[in-house]
Amino acid sequence: MRNAALYFDQLRLQLVALSYFRLDFWVGICASMLQHGAALAVLWLVYGQVSSLGGWGPYPATLLYAFFSLTWGLATFLGSGLRELPALVMQGELDSVLILPMSPYVRLLPRLNLSALGDVAVAVVILLAVAGPAGVQWTPVTALYALVAVVCGTGLLLGFLTVLYALSFWVPYNGLMRGAEGVAGLARYPATIYPLWLRAAITWVLPVTFASHYPAAELAFGGGGFLGSAMGAAVAAACLLGAGALAWRSGLRKYEGAGS
Repeated sequence: MRNAALYFDQLRLQLVALSYFRLDFWVGICASMLQHGAALAVLWLVYGQVSSLGGWGPYPATLLYAFFSLTWGLATFLGSGLRELPALVMQGELDSVLILPMSPYVRLLPRLNLSALGDVAVAVVILLAVAGPAGVQWTPVTALYALVAVVCGTGLLLGFLTVLYALSFWVPYNGLMRGAEGVAGLARYPATIYPLWLRAAITWVLPVTFASHYPAAELAFGGGGFLGSAMGAAVAAACLLGAGALAWRSGLRKYEGAGS
């Protein structure tokens, strides 16, 4: 609880600072709108040539895209500081974090990511706009399931980012980590469009499909498997968060500091 309070205190202070630079926030929102608008334009251009992709029509596929963008935006917002870890390790500046009387993970995480905030805001609008045409019937049960799926998906992707950037303790090259983030981006589209081996990899090895494909499929196509799908997402999130904690602790033991 203390670490959680410290995390949100740091984030609150950064949000207070942001209130003095409101233009930056709206620029971030506009940039996210342009980025997602371009991506969705390409997606719908493809659907202008075909009726479905892997059994997914345009509206369910857009719902899936919005679901991933929302969970990814939340995960990158909560864990933005992880992207600074490679530079801190290479320059030996992580020492200044380690000497503080608090968890270095909690101290590192909070960084005000305007791009991620924009992703979250735009994704929510897209999700609500396409939910009806995609076949989602909002009830208390479906709304609760959607909330649980977002929480689990966010935790899953935060765990993925932690594992990925914890590799900085062994290979501190930021470009490599940012490039590897593209693996999670595969979950932006229906898993059924990928070859079987790749679909299995992003479902059972790196289960990012639980952050988008399965929640969107359950909401759009139904089947009454809310409990099973929610449990699957919770297990996947727990596994990735556990792997992230293990990788972080192993990396800290490996870190030798700035030397002299």
